[in-house]
This record gives sequence, structure tokens and C-alpha cells, in this order.
Amino acid sequence: MRADDLGLLTAVQDEQATWSWENFGEQPDVNPLLGIGEELGEFYEATKSKDKLDALCDVAIYSMDYATRRRWNLAHLVEAHSPLIADNPTVQAMAISDCPLMVALGRLNHAHLKEAQGIRGDASVHQTAAKEALAAIFLECAAEFYVLPQASKLSFVEAISIVWSRVVEKRNWKKNPGGKKAKAAG
Repeated sequence: MRADDLGLLTAVQDEQATWSWENFGEQPDVNPLLGIGEELGEFYEATKSKDKLDALCDVAIYSMDYATRRRWNLAHLVEAHSPLIADNPTVQAMAISDCPLMVALGRLNHAHLKEAQGIRGDASVHQTAAKEALAAIFLECAAEFYVLPQASKLSFVEAISIVWSRVVEKRNWKKNPGGKKAKAAG
């Protein structure tokens, strides 16, 4: 990933963190984890490249929120874990799977659950696995993005920034919890 993309990813995560706290306050980290799964479902259901792009960017935005709630920087995780992911036999097996994004999500869920349950290793073991899985989700989303027609014009991080600033950031769930635009009276 380019250095300017890493900087942009950090800047968007910082903005997203402020927005998330303003809209949702103190929430458990499992909420954005569920959001990652929700958006992956939308990605696999989508038939139009525009909808696939939106879902991939939303996965990344939920990934930022999950990372923020864990006090992690997603750009640092992606940068740090990219070489490790390439050499990891578990990840290599994931790459030949029919659904590598779902395998990565399963690995993240596994690490999160086992850490919460306090089983199969101490917290640091599960946090390391969760960080690697979150980085793998991001990188797999990027790989999926680069086969879409829109990819010829932008980097994945630039697309995330656009979806963030034009759509997600404009939502105010406190004022409008229904998510629909208010109809004019009369």
C-alpha cells in the first residue's frame, strides 16, 4: 500500500472515530464486528459493481470502527501484517478458499470470541490473531475492489474516503435514528 494511502486511511479513521463516538457513544467493540459481517453479506448479495464498491468501503469503515474501539490504527495493522499474512500458512489456505473474506471474518470472530471467553490462550495471543485477521479482511476487500470497473480511477483507500465523506459521515443517527430523510409537512 502506498504511503499516502496509509496516511489517508489514518485520517479517515480519525474522522470516523469522532463520528462514531458522537453517534453511538460508548459501545462494545462487538457492534462494529457485527457490522463487518453485515456488510460482507451485502457484498456477496450485490449484483451491481456500484453496490459491491459501497459494501467493500463499508466493510473498511466498520473495520476502522472496530480497530478504534480496540485502540488500534488500521493503517498500522495493514502495514505491519501485510508481509506476515503473505507468509502465514493459515492465510495461504484462506487464499485458495472460495470465500477468503468469510474465512478472514471467521478468524476475526474466533479471536474476538476466545479472548472474550478467556480460553485457548491469553488475551495477547487472541489480540495478535485479531489484528492479523482484520488486516487480512482489509487486504481481501482491496483485492476485491481492484477487479471492479471503478478501480481504474482510484485506490481502494481513495474510494473509502469518498464513500466516507459523501455518504457515511453525513449520517446523524442521534437526530435521525430511522435513517430516512424527513418528509416535508403538508
